[in-house]
Amino acid sequence: FRQASHCQVPTNDLFEWVKNTYNIPAEKLSVVPNFVETDVFTPLSGIRKRARSVISVGRLVPVKRFGLLIGACAGIPGAELPLVGEGPEKSNLERQAKECGVRLNLPGNIPNGDLPKIIQEHAIFGITSEREGHPKALTEAMACGMPVLGVRAIGIQNIITHKKNGWLAEPARESIAKGLSALFENPKLCSRLSATAREYALRN
Repeated sequence: FRQASHCQVPTNDLFEWVKNTYNIPAEKLSVVPNFVETDVFTPLSGIRKRARSVISVGRLVPVKRFGLLIGACAGIPGAELPLVGEGPEKSNLERQAKECGVRLNLPGNIPNGDLPKIIQEHAIFGITSEREGHPKALTEAMACGMPVLGVRAIGIQNIITHKKNGWLAEPARESIAKGLSALFENPKLCSRLSATAREYALRN
């Protein structure tokens, strides 16, 4: 950061963190958020949703903590969990899901243009990362009008406001499972969160 002629970061929080951590002058920093193609990532009609399905998108690496989602789904009868992406944690996640009895689907990487339809075939979008910068997968799901569940972590709690535009859980299996169950059992809440999630994506 100190050696760069200029630094670009995706959020105001990261702007402040870089400035204060490395004593970088503010004029040497710019905030350029991740963009979302809201005309592509948009609510689609005529899609039949899987009733108890939670989808997530991201690299299959430890920092994404997909094991938390698997553990949470293990406590919900009939839950299904597709994880879109590739990475070194694939075999570990498959093993955990088998031990927990969770229906895990790992389709690998999917072209970005195909994601809106695939995401919207599921009931909830989940994100349980240890930390994020400005999570594009989350904002794309919100642009699609998905009910989203995230955990209290840097980069996620900056976007999701609990019960306003999504559900914010603690980074623990029990809390995530409770949140998923609350959304599964409350269609009216999901409908409201879907609308406010889309509004957030358009506004920001």
